[in-house]
Amino acid sequence: MANRRNTEKQPAQRTLSGCPLVIVEWVDSSYAPGWLTSADDDEPKLKRCCSVGWVRRDTAEALILTANMTLDENPHRCCEITIPKCAVRAVHRL
Repeated sequence: MANRRNTEKQPAQRTLSGCPLVIVEWVDSSYAPGWLTSADDDEPKLKRCCSVGWVRRDTAEALILTANMTLDENPHRCCEITIPKCAVRAVHRL
C-alpha cells in the first residue's frame, strides 16, 4: 500500500482549477480623518497587508486572488480581491 503522504502534491504544485495557491505581500493606502498639523507630516503611512488565495488572473496591471472556489467542472468563486501590481511587494507560492 502506498504511503498517503507520498501521493499528495508537493506544496509548490498546489493548484485548484489550474490556479496556483499563493500568499501576497502588498501595501494599501491609509486615511487620516479630521484636522492635521505639520507634526503629522511624517513618512507616508502605508498599510502592510498580506492575502492568501488562488491566482485567478495575473495581468500587467493587477493580481486577482480568490479565497474560495467550488470543485465543480466550472467552479464558482467567492471573496475575490484585485490588488494593483504597483502595490505588490512579494508573491510566495504555497
